[in-house]
Amino acid sequence: MSIHSETTSLLREMELVYQSIKSYQPTITNPPILDSSVDTETNQDARQLYGLRPFLEAVKRDIDVIKQVLLLLPRIY
Repeated sequence: MSIHSETTSLLREMELVYQSIKSYQPTITNPPILDSSVDTETNQDARQLYGLRPFLEAVKRDIDVIKQVLLLLPRIY
């Protein structure tokens, strides 16, 4: 397998990971609210999986770097 085909394959896999993360919808049930002063409807970020947003951003950066590498590969080889 050539470097270009391996890199292209890696790019496809990373794009699938990126799309999977973006479409992830956790099924977290709302706990019983004992304090009526807490507004759970407006605090949707608290229901997200901790660390998912930074991971999504890291995957996006990796995709951008891989695309840049693919643009440079024909010049190198």
